[in-house]
Amino acid sequence: MIRALIIICSVLSACSHGSPRLDGQAGQCQGVPATCPPCADPREREPISGPEAVALAEEFVGNNGYTTAPPLPPEKLALESIERVPGREDLAASRYDSLQPKAYGYSPFGRGWMVVFCFKVPDEEAGRAVTMYEDGSRVRTEHKDASLAAVGVRLRTCRD
Repeated sequence: MIRALIIICSVLSACSHGSPRLDGQAGQCQGVPATCPPCADPREREPISGPEAVALAEEFVGNNGYTTAPPLPPEKLALESIERVPGREDLAASRYDSLQPKAYGYSPFGRGWMVVFCFKVPDEEAGRAVTMYEDGSRVRTEHKDASLAAVGVRLRTCRD
């Protein structure tokens, strides 16, 4: 029963780290530094702001190999719902430098946030979305392109 209450989490501040999976240790998430608190029950987590969602998403795309930042080890990379490479070892190479590291903008998205990034080779109409729940958990990259016109709060242009 207690395991059912433990949620997969992404922790803000120094504990942000992509999409962890449970490692079976009393609520601690795999890949989370020992200084991080255990994963919280979603009913105890507070919603994050749009700028906090942007910071989390920017760290996420760097950690998961979409920029020139050093990615996490292959076994800790977050998977998209559709991957076009045979194994985790090839994920970072296939994603490398495909997105600009700073977010184009953000919008509320269902019961959470959508943060959109421009492709490294800018597309005037589309970018890549990183979505998350309103509390900053369940961070993931969407495999479909996101319309730049649909972004509510624009932070920059794709040419910056």
